[in-house]
Amino acid sequence: MVSISYRTFMYHQQCYLHPVVIEAWRDQQASYMQEAYNSGRHVHLGGDGRADTPCHCAKFGSHTLMDLEKNMVVDLQLIQSNGVKGNCNMEKEGLIRGINYIEQNGVPIGQIVTDRHLQKIYRFYNFFYEYLSGLKKKLLALSKEKECEDLRDWIKSLINQLYWVPSSTQEDEDDELKWEKWTSITNHIQNIHDGHGEQFQQCEHGDLDPTTRRKRWLRPGTKVMEKLELIVNSRQMKRDIPMCSPSFQTSSLEAHHSIINQFAPKMYKFSYFGMQSRITLAALHYN
Repeated sequence: MVSISYRTFMYHQQCYLHPVVIEAWRDQQASYMQEAYNSGRHVHLGGDGRADTPCHCAKFGSHTLMDLEKNMVVDLQLIQSNGVKGNCNMEKEGLIRGINYIEQNGVPIGQIVTDRHLQKIYRFYNFFYEYLSGLKKKLLALSKEKECEDLRDWIKSLINQLYWVPSSTQEDEDDELKWEKWTSITNHIQNIHDGHGEQFQQCEHGDLDPTTRRKRWLRPGTKVMEKLELIVNSRQMKRDIPMCSPSFQTSSLEAHHSIINQFAPKMYKFSYFGMQSRITLAALHYN
């Protein structure tokens, strides 16, 4: 069966397919920027990066900015590792370029929600996908140690507390209030429900019915409480808890990344323009 050659296919792709995809994206992006500029609203953005390979030898890194209120991809940046002194700097560079592009279009930015990447410049970040799983692993590992078995029944409560802290705290409230809410869990699981701190003095739940309880209260001074307090009061938690986003999270970005995996699987290598077209098609499909 007669067909076009590989060289002809690549020529048509370069001359027609890639330009059409990019032009369609730029038209959609320009339309969004004009609408956002005219509305005068502050856009709340979620940002995250993705490497083209699952290891630390990625050649390309893409960064996505999404309008979290509209659930819409608004900016894409494709970074090449040799242009930013290594693949570890690609995500930060993509974020900086994306923010600069939006500000150059006169669109005011409200919150920027990112993950916990230490190199990023952010105002709030999301921890529910990376950090929450890490915390759960630590708690499960501790619950398997000798004399720490009772902690297993409290793991879900600790995770729920981590969700509740940012969602119950307003943006204009003191960061110390978030910290006191979080550390109050070590008192609660010892059946101590007041005296948590200056701003958060007592638990917000009502009276607890002892006849309906299934979990054992943990006792002060025990091995499990000493190790649990080290986890709850760690320096990492002290740094991270005040930075939790009270309003927005980046679960929609995770969904978008799963779509990119359909267009640009990490098991295959693509050229720069091939990768650019594929992540752009994923964004157009998502929107």
